[in-house]
Amino acid sequence: MSPEFHYTLLIAKPLTEVWSALTEKKMIDRFYMAPVHTLELKEGGKIKLRKRSGVHYRNNYGTQGP
Repeated sequence: MSPEFHYTLLIAKPLTEVWSALTEKKMIDRFYMAPVHTLELKEGGKIKLRKRSGVHYRNNYGTQGP
């Protein structure tokens, strides 16, 4: 079994702004590496991103594929 890795990041913004940036499509589009095509807001949900050229790819915890 691999050791666990924990990372702490302190963000000097109100909780509502941080939550919005993590859960709202328009905010993710603004700050993430690629615009969101599909976003499942549930435990274990997936995010499907769209490359700037319009080609789709999936990002499931760092893996990519067509």
